[in-house]
Amino acid sequence: MGAKGMDVMERDQPDDEIDLFELFSSLVQQWRWVIGITVIGVVLSVAAALSIPKEYEVSSLVVLPSQSDATLISNRGVVKQTPQSLFQQYHMRLVSAVNFDEYLQQNNWLSKVYPLTVSEKNRNALMARLRKSLNIEVTLPKKVKNTAELLPQAVALTMYGEDEPLMAGFINGYISFTGEALLAGIKKDGKRLKVLEIEQVNQSINLLRADAKRRLTSRLLVLNDALVLAKKIGVKKPISMMLPSNQNSGKIVMYSASSGGDSDLFLQGSEYLIGEINNIQQRKSSDAYIPTLLPLLKRLEELSNVSFDYAGAKPYKVDSLAAVDGQAGKPKRALIIAVGGVLSLFIGIFAALIAGAVKRRKALA
Repeated sequence: MGAKGMDVMERDQPDDEIDLFELFSSLVQQWRWVIGITVIGVVLSVAAALSIPKEYEVSSLVVLPSQSDATLISNRGVVKQTPQSLFQQYHMRLVSAVNFDEYLQQNNWLSKVYPLTVSEKNRNALMARLRKSLNIEVTLPKKVKNTAELLPQAVALTMYGEDEPLMAGFINGYISFTGEALLAGIKKDGKRLKVLEIEQVNQSINLLRADAKRRLTSRLLVLNDALVLAKKIGVKKPISMMLPSNQNSGKIVMYSASSGGDSDLFLQGSEYLIGEINNIQQRKSSDAYIPTLLPLLKRLEELSNVSFDYAGAKPYKVDSLAAVDGQAGKPKRALIIAVGGVLSLFIGIFAALIAGAVKRRKALA
């Protein structure tokens, strides 16, 4: 009785094995589903690929300026510049939102890029959108994690959009505008620094001259006192005096005006003293007798000759300008069609299997 019940249960259990022949047979019988859905999917993929507008990628690369340009900017300005310092300032202006907005406003780029949508209400939003569309990246040196950031040596500007010539003109214009704006800023700051430095140099010169005048006045007083004493004792020519030594040896030491200080000037004699007094009084300028004054006068002359004429110099060098090549970066239409066709094929196979299963169940019922 138990064995008979087991046989009945085994016959009643469903068969979970997959019959591959039955699957392929079902697909062959339902080929219309596979072909139809695949064709529809490919047609829709083609339509979608053609409806998506072309998007172009335009880029430019700027690098360190030449040493000659940096030297010219240094020589015609106040602050000494190097190619590295100039390019660092240039990069900071490139990524500056203020500089970007000035470029948009001065060249009316919003109306060129969005000719039908610009209004006072959405102007700021469109400016932010356009600013976001321009990617500025330091390509050299490569940034390494957990290390100090190095000075930029090469910067790439990249932009995506539908109007390739417009974007190329936008990037090239921004590169040139930023360079001119930087030189204008250097010139403005240089003129301010020039005025301040001229004031400081003049102040130092005046202090040195005042100190020299004070020392001459003091010298004249000493010479006049010595002259009065020389006349009183009748010393006309330089003389020497035999004076006892300060030590207890009893020796006699020879003294003259040259061996003593200001207190012994009278030994030079009245003729010499009068000549030196006249020489000091007739001196028109004491600048030649002030050693630290000459460098200041030279610097003052250099500052007066500063022209801030940076014509022909650039704080960057263009390695490659943004150009129009007509090759769209997006969309990848062939890829879209291929992916759409493959997905449609799988969907068609799945639909055919479902339709075959439904047909078999109806037949069994």
